[in-house]
Amino acid sequence: MRSIKWKLVLLYLVIIFVVMLLSGIYIIVQTQNNEMKKAKNELEQYATRIQEQVLESYDGEENFQQAFRKTLLTSASLQGNILNEKGETIATTVSSVKPYPNYKYSVIISAMTGAPAFSTGKIGVDNQGFLREWLSYATPVSVDGKIKYIIFVRMDTKNIKDGIQQTKITIFTALIFTLVAASVLSYIFARTLTEPIIILTRRARDLARGHLNQVIPVKSDDEVGQLTGNFNYMAKELNRTIESMTREKSKLEAVLHNMADGVLAFDYNRNLIHANQMSKEFLEFSDMNLSFQELAEKTGVNEEEVYMLLPEETKETTFAIEDRYINASFAPYTNNENIIDGIVVVLQDITKHKILEEMRKEFVANVSHELRTPLATIKSYSETLMNGAIDEREIAADFLKIINSEVDRMTFIVKDLLQLSRLDSRQTSFDKKEVVLNDLLEENTNKNRILAANKNQLLIYIAPKATMTVEVDAQRINQVLNNIITNAYKYSPEGTLVKVSTEETDKYYKVHIKDNGIGIPKEHQKRIFERFYRVDKARSREMGGTGLGLSIAKEIMTEHGGNITVESEQDKGTIMTLHFPKYVK
Repeated sequence: MRSIKWKLVLLYLVIIFVVMLLSGIYIIVQTQNNEMKKAKNELEQYATRIQEQVLESYDGEENFQQAFRKTLLTSASLQGNILNEKGETIATTVSSVKPYPNYKYSVIISAMTGAPAFSTGKIGVDNQGFLREWLSYATPVSVDGKIKYIIFVRMDTKNIKDGIQQTKITIFTALIFTLVAASVLSYIFARTLTEPIIILTRRARDLARGHLNQVIPVKSDDEVGQLTGNFNYMAKELNRTIESMTREKSKLEAVLHNMADGVLAFDYNRNLIHANQMSKEFLEFSDMNLSFQELAEKTGVNEEEVYMLLPEETKETTFAIEDRYINASFAPYTNNENIIDGIVVVLQDITKHKILEEMRKEFVANVSHELRTPLATIKSYSETLMNGAIDEREIAADFLKIINSEVDRMTFIVKDLLQLSRLDSRQTSFDKKEVVLNDLLEENTNKNRILAANKNQLLIYIAPKATMTVEVDAQRINQVLNNIITNAYKYSPEGTLVKVSTEETDKYYKVHIKDNGIGIPKEHQKRIFERFYRVDKARSREMGGTGLGLSIAKEIMTEHGGNITVESEQDKGTIMTLHFPKYVK
């Protein structure tokens, strides 16, 4: 079937076959409809004769059976029955003696409700007890406005089917003879057309396979020669165009696939025609099943306003999807006639920028608040001293002590801020050495044990049996340990226990500092390492905290490849866990 010649032959045969088949189907259907129509008319006429010659001519149900034998001709293929209003047979051509056959047909039920009905394809037995397919008809007969009798007639459809089958055989035979004759004639005709272009066909097949650089020789000036010349020109231009498009398509696909931004393109009818992988991740869809209306609902833009943009205009909006903030930029694109042909949408994930912006605002507000309080205190006491309180030595000494304390507080804040700034900008150098973590833990526990005892607290350290060796800056890690242990007994009531213990895993040494203090509410646990973040601001300031200690500790642990995690339940205590990577020589 690769030759045009055989395609033409097949085409002719298919056309003839389809025409003959449709004609045959039409003839068969019309014949079947006509036969069925005739059969239905015959059943209606037979039912009418039963009504006129039996029901209307004889009185009493006992005479109906005798009337059938006298007035109506019967046959095995056509049967008549009279039923009472209950559907019971009271006279029939099927049998001359009782009991008469009873029938359970839908047409009888329909007639009992007052509506004549036909039914086809029902299987039943004839006079000799053989199964046959019947065409049935039932009609009600009313007396004084009430249905008194049901006339039920049926006809064997065998003769109808035999006639239709004979028609089918005749049409099929004609179809075979016609196809044979058409095959011979169509082959002769197709051969006269295809012989001159066999060579061109073969070379064109090579061209279709991708051999675009070949040149087909032109051997004539007729239509075939013109076709060959046009093929040569087409191959040359097609080769150049495809190479250019392939390069551009590859570059564009690579750019779009590797973009950190999502790109969507909609045509003028607002159908999605392109979407890169990042856009699918942003909007959580697949299989190009996103409509522009759905996108407009997600982004909060007006669908009509976007499609009314001028070629040089754009529209931007920011929307949130779960925990992401996305910036969407809508811009129209035009066709060769500078008419807007659709909309391109660029999606940018600005979640980090949004979070950083919020953190920056919060950080500035916190710094301002932390510095404003001691400055206000210093200014208030300074003004009081200048207004005469300096002459009263005891009052002046108390005021100066308060001023000095507030200056120290601001110094601690500035010092912690500078340390965080150096950590953020990687300006802090770490003198990492091989250190036994057991010694650092014991040293910090002993140093804080006396302070804990001042609050009637017990600070214990459960030393591990194995030596835990880590590579750290001992001074920085002491700062972290001191901060966490100090917080543990500071925020625990008197008479409680603070316990320092260790745990070893495959990759880490874990240090657990457990207290029985006030605990941290669950909603605050994710934010306790943020700068200036305090769960209980008043109590934290009262205890002298700057709100930066945990932030610094977190940064130091991160620089060492470790981490700090927290487990806490309000009013039941807190477990701070330090993760130290194992030292590998």
